[in-house]
Amino acid sequence: MKNKPSIRASLRNYSDLEKMRKDLQDSNRKLDQGQHNLTQKENRLTHWENKERKKRNHRICYKGAHIEYLIPETEELTDDQFIEFCDALFSFPGIMTHIQNIIKKIKEEN
Repeated sequence: MKNKPSIRASLRNYSDLEKMRKDLQDSNRKLDQGQHNLTQKENRLTHWENKERKKRNHRICYKGAHIEYLIPETEELTDDQFIEFCDALFSFPGIMTHIQNIIKKIKEEN
């Protein structure tokens, strides 16, 4: 009977086992919370990236539409032809200086 553990030792082991189970549950809960927080931050980052992309797309479409409004013939141009048109337009002497002056004036007003 010397090899058989006493009832007190068995009860002590049982309480240790219960404590270990509780610790494991707490650890799993904290892991789940950490994973949830990580997912939230990743989703927030994706949201902001998408928001910036949508703002850029809106700005480009808005400005491109205004160019088509002012010069309707640009609608019929291919992409390469449109680029060539813009390059030619902005190569006229004084155009870039005029544009820079307009932008400078706008920035000063703000």
